[in-house]
Parts: sequence; structure tokens; C-alpha cells
Amino acid sequence: MEMALVLPLFMLVVMGVLEGGLVVYRMTTMSHAVNEGARKAALTSTPDMATVQNAVRAAAEFVPAANVTVEVNGVSGNYAGRKFGDRIRVTATYDHQPITSMILGTGLIELRRQAEIMCEGEP
Repeated sequence: MEMALVLPLFMLVVMGVLEGGLVVYRMTTMSHAVNEGARKAALTSTPDMATVQNAVRAAAEFVPAANVTVEVNGVSGNYAGRKFGDRIRVTATYDHQPITSMILGTGLIELRRQAEIMCEGEP
């Protein structure tokens, strides 16, 4: 009798711990990925935004970053005109589907990470 009362609560706590661990893992992976993309974007030898986006997606092995944007001085699409000292921001987003959504009926959770770095090169 007591097990019938305690087991659902116990399973809910276990699922919550697993879900929290998965979210933390994915956010940490995305943080690493945008940092790698920002390092790649800071080099003047990087030819285009697609190279940066591919670097972010390659670094986020088990987290498919759905949307990767690269901004130079706060303007998207100005990558080719970057120069020494410009601020480059790399942002990645991922829509996380919680494991517990089948039980609790919750929707997607948007995970967003960004890194900002200064463009390197000869002045």
C-alpha cells in the first residue's frame, strides 16, 4: 500500500534529476561549441560564416544546434567586412524536448548560448 503512494513520487523525482542532468549537459556542450565557433570567427583567415557555423555544429557533437548566427558589431550578415578590433558574437539555439513531456505535457525548452570575442589580426 505504501509503495503505491511513494513509487510515483519517487519516479517523478528520478525523472526530474535525469532531465536536469541532460539539460545541463546540453547547455555545457553548446557553451563549448559557441566558444569554438567564436575562436574560429576571430581569425582573419576564416573565409565565411558557413565555416564558423560548421565549426559550431561539429563541436556540438550530440546536440544538434538548430540555429547558429554570427554577428559583427551587433549586425548580422556583415562577416566579410570584419576587421581588427571588431566584436564578433556567435549564438546557437537548440529546442530541447524534455523526457518528462510525455507525462507532464510540457512543451519545448529553448536553450541559447552565445560567445563574444574580438577579431584578431594585424591592425
